[in-house]
Amino acid sequence: MNNFENSNKRKASGHRRKAVRIVIICLIVLICLVGICGVMALQSAKKMKPRVRNISTEMKAAVSDLKQGKADDAVSKLTNASQESKEISTEMQGPVWKVMELVPGIGKQIKSARTAIGLVGETDNKVLLPFAKLAKKYPMTALKTENGFNAKLLVAYMNFAEQVRPEVDKISEKMDTVDVSMLGIGDKVASYKKKISKLNNNLDTYLPLFKTIVGNGSDRRYLLIAQNLAEGRSIGGFMGSAAEVNVKNGELIIGDFHNASETLPSGRIPENVAETKEEVVLFDGEMRNSWDANYSPDYERAAQIWAACYETQHNTSLNGVLSLNTNIIPNLLKTADKELVLSDGTKVNSSNALQVLSHDLYYKYFNVANASSRSNVKADALFAETATKAQAAFLDGFSIDKTGQYKAFLDDAIKEGTLLGWMKDKKEEKVMISSGVSGKLKDTPESKWTTGFYWNFDPANKMGWFMNLKTSIGQKKKNSDGSVTYEVKGSIENIFDTSKDMTDASSYILGGYHGNLQGQLHLIAPEGASIGNVKTNNGLTLTKASYMGLEDYYGIRVKVAPGKTLEISYTVTLPAGVNHKLRVRETPSVTSYRSE
Repeated sequence: MNNFENSNKRKASGHRRKAVRIVIICLIVLICLVGICGVMALQSAKKMKPRVRNISTEMKAAVSDLKQGKADDAVSKLTNASQESKEISTEMQGPVWKVMELVPGIGKQIKSARTAIGLVGETDNKVLLPFAKLAKKYPMTALKTENGFNAKLLVAYMNFAEQVRPEVDKISEKMDTVDVSMLGIGDKVASYKKKISKLNNNLDTYLPLFKTIVGNGSDRRYLLIAQNLAEGRSIGGFMGSAAEVNVKNGELIIGDFHNASETLPSGRIPENVAETKEEVVLFDGEMRNSWDANYSPDYERAAQIWAACYETQHNTSLNGVLSLNTNIIPNLLKTADKELVLSDGTKVNSSNALQVLSHDLYYKYFNVANASSRSNVKADALFAETATKAQAAFLDGFSIDKTGQYKAFLDDAIKEGTLLGWMKDKKEEKVMISSGVSGKLKDTPESKWTTGFYWNFDPANKMGWFMNLKTSIGQKKKNSDGSVTYEVKGSIENIFDTSKDMTDASSYILGGYHGNLQGQLHLIAPEGASIGNVKTNNGLTLTKASYMGLEDYYGIRVKVAPGKTLEISYTVTLPAGVNHKLRVRETPSVTSYRSE
């Protein structure tokens, strides 16, 4: 019995030793396999690094070619890069990489590396290469035409941007899963993510806006108004000049600018857009004249009046009204790197443009010695000439290499309210709203947290150069009902020097008020919000009223004497549920542009 038991024990022990040997052998084989695969993967990775760098180099060079208008060269480079990334992706799907993917710590990097290489290929195949082929078909050198822009080309590029957006989004989402250092492309992936994010933001902001304005490349007509800040209005300035913009037969053409009297009829506005009873009171009856529609701080309202007047005067139909302020001209000339020489010899450049347009020309033609009935004709003609030559200089100097400058230029124009747009079609007007250029007081996302500080010169004068208009937001307080109250300050400073500026100034410049700034002041609450604790430093009392259903504290014939500053403080209470910081929209002025 004992011998039998001993025999069984020996057999069991032998089986265990045999099993252990098998396991050990398997482990050794597996380790060797992993080791061999590791060596092979390492060798493969070393070979891949320069290939990956080459892909990056080719893509960068292709982008450079596109900027230089060398679409053929770009297509060739991107095709090579596409083929190279495809071969690397195929190689990384092989058995060696599959085995290494099972190794803890390394597998994740390999998956990320494979994803990264795939994304580089996708970016090339689905975005850059199609764009290069489009650039080959529609070269950017053909963007400018003799009279404007090639609308067909613009439409082609905008359609491409719209079609490629889903692919860009997918690539961006996949990039969030990439964490790679093994192939030394982590920095490149981060760079690509940053560029795609920037591209997406630009597409969100400008693609709908431009597509709406250009349409399908035909049969669009706009009135483009240049507001002159020398005579400030709530949303800009007096209509210094205006031009018609047409999109027709595949071309976007900006016509010559003409003065207000040539553009719109003087006198009362059509009955269908007549001033309301509250507008008669709040704006002292000034909105009865078509030129003064922008006494209203609501751009939609002003643009509707301008459109109705223009259509009546010229027996035509408009798709919308676009508006620019004179503080856009320095930026136009800066991007064009041009100096204008007007017909009277006046030089206008990015450094002096606002001073020339808001001050110098008036003191040249409306000084005490020279002011005459012809002065107005001469000055109006020069303002229209400046606008025409500025847009011509912009067109002449247009270059795809300056895309970054144009982007910054547009960002500032939208932020400062220098660029405004209204569309007659309600769906198209929604695009203006979402793009931030509608200038509406109500029914926009930002109208719920935007308070207005507006000034209208009244009666007519050209004292805008001497006005500093500033606003600031102070402390905020959370109230027990969930609402939030902000402290707001605004000021209007008169820098007119009676000992120097009065000498040559005629009544046309002064408005008959001996260097005083005189006009209308409006403090308008955000939609659903309220204004309180209104105080001034000179005893001025503002009247509480309502404009378009919004609280409006206003003053008529407000005066600020030379060398004095009117300071206003008030509070704005946003209702509970408005989860956004208060912002102030103010009347555009030359304050930030003037050389001290």
